[in-house]
Amino acid sequence: KLEVQPDGTLKVVEEKLVSGLTGPLGLAVNTVGTKKFPKGTIFVVQATAPLAEADGTPVKDIAKHSPKITAFNVDGKVLGEISLGTGSAAEKAAGVIATLGNALAFDKEGNLYATDTGIAGASFDPPLATKGGGVYLFPHASLDALADGKDAKVSYLAVPEGGPDGIEVGPDRKIHFNTVGVVGGLKDPAEGGEYRVSKKDIESGHLPAPFAKGLGALDGLDFAGNVRLDTEIKNTSTVIVTTGRGKVATLTYDQDIKFAGPADIAVRKQKDGSYLLLVPELAATSPNNHDNTVTVIRLPAGFDKP
Repeated sequence: KLEVQPDGTLKVVEEKLVSGLTGPLGLAVNTVGTKKFPKGTIFVVQATAPLAEADGTPVKDIAKHSPKITAFNVDGKVLGEISLGTGSAAEKAAGVIATLGNALAFDKEGNLYATDTGIAGASFDPPLATKGGGVYLFPHASLDALADGKDAKVSYLAVPEGGPDGIEVGPDRKIHFNTVGVVGGLKDPAEGGEYRVSKKDIESGHLPAPFAKGLGALDGLDFAGNVRLDTEIKNTSTVIVTTGRGKVATLTYDQDIKFAGPADIAVRKQKDGSYLLLVPELAATSPNNHDNTVTVIRLPAGFDKP
């Protein structure tokens, strides 16, 4: 648990807020409460393949793979879980269990969106055909029932061979996501695509063409006002800026900054109109030496204006 200081630095408030997670990735905070999950509950997707035992032995048995979305409060108390694994409503919607649940987002109505990058199926014995990932929609009305292990409505938008990664609900109320597939061994027809879909698109299974493509391998995604920010992790290790009008550029800085594996990002607007952009740096295939950094960048007031 980190606290942003007035000067933009980060202070560690609690070093280990929640214990016992396996391969946790994306986080999101719910916008509309339910009986089980009060407003402000934090959701995290976890149990992402490829997996290993504590001694480093690869997990080959798919029965040991238990992908899920775990919800906890600001004090770290776990409030419930939504399965993405065998026999779940999510599996029934997608036709396959999630192998690499990656990112989460809520809209203003409290609906939950999640990406499954759909890689690492080959790490199991026998291999699992993942179909290249997709985007889930868990309606607000389904969350409590799903956490109780009951069947409830879940929709799924397949992104064949794309490997969807970052996801966020934009100021236009559309669901924005990107694709990272080429670094995970997928073909990714968009070669690093930026997508913008509606809730109805997900419910109907309709995948519109990406509005930007050929950007490499995209990972994190967030917005500074109406400006979209994506991290690119294959070719440039940079932050890509996409304006509300669709113009794509690379973020530049007032000093020399070189990222090593920029991953999921978060943006926070300050009282003076500026934005703080937090960029965690992580290479998933590197040893965990507890030395991954978080870079904080201040975007000036008016950054999101033409």
